[in-house]
Amino acid sequence: MLVIYRLKPSHGGGLCIPSAVSVSRIVCFVRPAPFYIFSYFFHQNFFNSFGGWAKVMNGMDFDFIKKLRQAGLTNWSLEIESGSDKVLKLMGKPYTSAKAEEILKNGHELGIRQSFQIIIGFPGETEENCDETISFIKRVSEYIIEVNFCYMSINHYTMRKHFKDYISPQLDINYGTQWSSIDGANTPEVRAKRMERLEGRILKSTDLLKRDPLHYAKSSL
Repeated sequence: MLVIYRLKPSHGGGLCIPSAVSVSRIVCFVRPAPFYIFSYFFHQNFFNSFGGWAKVMNGMDFDFIKKLRQAGLTNWSLEIESGSDKVLKLMGKPYTSAKAEEILKNGHELGIRQSFQIIIGFPGETEENCDETISFIKRVSEYIIEVNFCYMSINHYTMRKHFKDYISPQLDINYGTQWSSIDGANTPEVRAKRMERLEGRILKSTDLLKRDPLHYAKSSL
């Protein structure tokens, strides 16, 4: 199942929906086959063009993305978050980096403006995994218009529920993005250095330019 949400009109595109409906809060659940809810929306001319955030799912093949494009999809931001298969598995993602790359390639071929976000320092990420993400970004840079980064933020609830055997007890006084792993391999300083390495490789090996801290985009934007 694919979830596309936070739908919004694309540049110049109109929306023919009841005025009582807030576009920013529409949530559409779409099964790749058959084309359930979106088929209804588009046959009713609810959208002329649209864009938004989208979860990545294994059912998103070329034909499915083509249907979205024909229905009016002009841009989307994909929740990829890592280019390392190990980290994607730790995140509970149901796909591999190869599948994410395939989706980006197909979307680019269909003329969709694409971006995604990368989380730096997810619990369990290693320097090797960071290098895998760097390589992933280099491979897909021609398919995207921008990429955003963020540091992994941990609170007391997520620590107790998911990372109690990984996060240092010092989280009691250092929370948010300032947490450290018990073994000391993942600290705020380590994550900052990874970001420096990511930035250096991105600026050297792609045509993405630094627009703001943690935001890189093509010069045409």
